[in-house]
Amino acid sequence: TANQNRWLLVGLVTLAVVGAALRFPGLGYAEFQGDEARAMLRAAEVISGFEGSLFEHRKGPTEILLPAAPYVLIGHINEAAARLPFAIANFVALFGIFLLGWRWFGALAGWVAALLLALDGYLMAFARIVQYQSIVFLTVVLVLLLLQRLVLMARRMPADATVSAVPLASHFSLASFLLATGLLSHYEAILVLLPALLLLWQLWRSGVGLGRLILAFVPAVVIGGCLLAIFYVPFVRYPTFGNTFEYLAYKRIGEEFAYNNLADYFMRSTLYSSTYAFGLMTLLAVLGLTIRYWRGLGRAGLFASGILIGGVLLSFASPRWLTVGSVDYTWAFYLLALGLGIVLPDSNAGGGERIAWLWFGAVMVLSIFFTATPNTHVYNFYFGWALVCGLVVGQVWQWLTAGKAEAAVGTVTVPSFQRGWRVGGAFFALGLILLFGYYQYSLFIRNDVEVLRTWPENRPPGYWTAYEMPVESSIFGFPHRNSWKSVGVLIDAGVIDGAFDTNTKDWIVDWYTRGLGSCPRDHRYFVLADMVEPAKATEWAAQLQTVEEGYELLGIVDVQGQERLRVYEKQPELGVLALPEVQTFDSRVDAAIFDAKLSGPQLAQS
Repeated sequence: TANQNRWLLVGLVTLAVVGAALRFPGLGYAEFQGDEARAMLRAAEVISGFEGSLFEHRKGPTEILLPAAPYVLIGHINEAAARLPFAIANFVALFGIFLLGWRWFGALAGWVAALLLALDGYLMAFARIVQYQSIVFLTVVLVLLLLQRLVLMARRMPADATVSAVPLASHFSLASFLLATGLLSHYEAILVLLPALLLLWQLWRSGVGLGRLILAFVPAVVIGGCLLAIFYVPFVRYPTFGNTFEYLAYKRIGEEFAYNNLADYFMRSTLYSSTYAFGLMTLLAVLGLTIRYWRGLGRAGLFASGILIGGVLLSFASPRWLTVGSVDYTWAFYLLALGLGIVLPDSNAGGGERIAWLWFGAVMVLSIFFTATPNTHVYNFYFGWALVCGLVVGQVWQWLTAGKAEAAVGTVTVPSFQRGWRVGGAFFALGLILLFGYYQYSLFIRNDVEVLRTWPENRPPGYWTAYEMPVESSIFGFPHRNSWKSVGVLIDAGVIDGAFDTNTKDWIVDWYTRGLGSCPRDHRYFVLADMVEPAKATEWAAQLQTVEEGYELLGIVDVQGQERLRVYEKQPELGVLALPEVQTFDSRVDAAIFDAKLSGPQLAQS
């Protein structure tokens, strides 16, 4: 109806505004962070003819080649230009989630799922850095949309039509191309096969014969296989592949199953998103499982729901609550709880419920309990989780509006009653957007004060956390600038005319010094960058004291009126003239010089 179309338009505009407002502003403020700087260094090396840099990377080449394209065409690059393609991919993927949720559960469910991801800190952070996650996000969603389209086409065929009219080969080929693109970004894109296989099973159940499916797969396998072979065959034959395999197999995945990363996951996730947002998504997932238990198990569902709620509450109180002797079996609780939600029958003919629960539940258990160090890789189960949340909101909304409307007949008209619910729901959604959005704005967009760096003084007021200080590791996408561009300019101008040491990661140093890097053993200067993680304040203060005992302050780099970086020179020998007066360097001026003059792909090591 016209009224429904108006609400749909409002929802799409809201999604676009929220998604864009939390992804594009201030995209170039932060300096390249560790993994970003590594990708950009390798992009410069590839442009300079060092193709081996692609194979020394421990994952696919997309995050290198994507910024390399404008880099080689323009001849220079800055942070905003390098990050923009990833932000666009992330933004577009939100509408893919919206469409997927709409096809499975209705427009409201799709909108809720997309909005939750638009407000999610992990997805926001990945949209604002030069890394692969946003490409994986976009490609896996598009793969599922293509397969879901085939399922719908097969189901909507007239009774007298033949299923041979369903264009399998073209859809499979495009899906294969997209899956290969995802795998060329990171191996974890393979996880999309879990929901994809269920969609293929639905396609077969819709009347498409197994023989036709196999024949249609042939060109798809050729296309995807060739794309992957172009890179991964030389990749596995490259001398450094052994180190890559060891890193992935032993450090990331690990050997001693099962693990329990619930505590680390909770602490990191409630930094990226507020505790309130995390709590809401958890509540909706538990409610969704409860509804699924009741519908699928009858009275036994009440008992199962009680165990579910008790187990989740115990996990918040003690993440290893199911430890017997010295063995932690908490993984078994979540495997059974989510596994039951996966195998129970769907409540509608669309078949999307089981797929969403599989995409969420299976990937969540693999990430939290069967991966040694998942860190931010947990984002992979957020796509399914958001769809589950959208499903639950849609179910609750349908129950509220349908039941109340029936009760209201005779006193008010049903349309006017439903209009009141829509207005009330819209205001409630607006309140949640403001509540969650302000937290994300404070941490990721605001840069007059870097909130993460100054957490004790500037943490968002009114947002409860289970910690006093945020976690120190695997923190990406937050705005911080120490103005390493000033160091590059000072080296180019001869102010720093010798080797230096620093307290900053090598990749960042190498990028902004154009490949010169630091020299810990034999150096004349020390570049001391301000701390980024507030938990390291004591460590940084001790390092400052050590540096000042052996060096004289040469200059200070100013960022928005705040001291962010200090340049020291070793104290002169007795009888040598003292160093000149301490200078102050303006980061804004230096940034403009660096971007225009020093950001080309030519590095010292090249």
